[in-house]
Amino acid sequence: MGPVKVHLPKYRSVRLKIYEPFLKRFRIFSLLLGFFIGAVACYWGFNSELRSLLLADGRTLGELSATVEQAKLRNQALAHDLSKMSRSVEIERQTGQQLKEILLKKEFELAKRDQELILLRSLVAPENAALGLQIHDFKLRHSPREREFYYDLLLTQSSVSKKAVKGELNIYIDGLVNGERQRLTFAEVSPEKFKRVPYQFRFFQRLSGVMQLPEAFETDRVELKLMPAGKSSKPIQMTYQWAELLSGD
Repeated sequence: MGPVKVHLPKYRSVRLKIYEPFLKRFRIFSLLLGFFIGAVACYWGFNSELRSLLLADGRTLGELSATVEQAKLRNQALAHDLSKMSRSVEIERQTGQQLKEILLKKEFELAKRDQELILLRSLVAPENAALGLQIHDFKLRHSPREREFYYDLLLTQSSVSKKAVKGELNIYIDGLVNGERQRLTFAEVSPEKFKRVPYQFRFFQRLSGVMQLPEAFETDRVELKLMPAGKSSKPIQMTYQWAELLSGD
């Protein structure tokens, strides 16, 4: 058996490198240490900035809370003032309504007294000595309330009569409801639900009150019917047109 030939690659040059494992580990450690220090620095910087922002936000929230509380207090004060003003307006409105009613009643009373004086003079006149029970000066006036009316009339009898007369007055209201004729009794139009108006006097007596009409009722006339007490006494009846009664209102 002959010799074995081994062919080795040919290198132009050979470079030797020193193996230093400690230096490599030192570099890795330094790199990790630098990364750790940078991370810690970033954390503390971020944490500090975050604390600053939280403190600023805390102050801002506190200021906003204080502003909101002040706004609530102002709104409560405004609501209280508005409530007081509303009550004042309502009181003034009610007072004005009451004054208007009082003035209307006073004006009505003055007119009644003047008419009573005229009627008293006529009652003592010789030409009227034989006259019996009569209805005078029946009037209607609008009330400040909707569909409400004041009525007023004067009853008289002869000045030569020595006895007082008494009885009841019936008031009937005629009109239309949806095109159909209807008659309302005094109990249906009286706010107090009185059925009749009683009277008792010797020379004269004025009767007055209030009537409240239904919304759909179209009135055209009013009938007054005196019912004197006593079997021998006859009813006295008078009819008036509604429009004429209100023409002087």
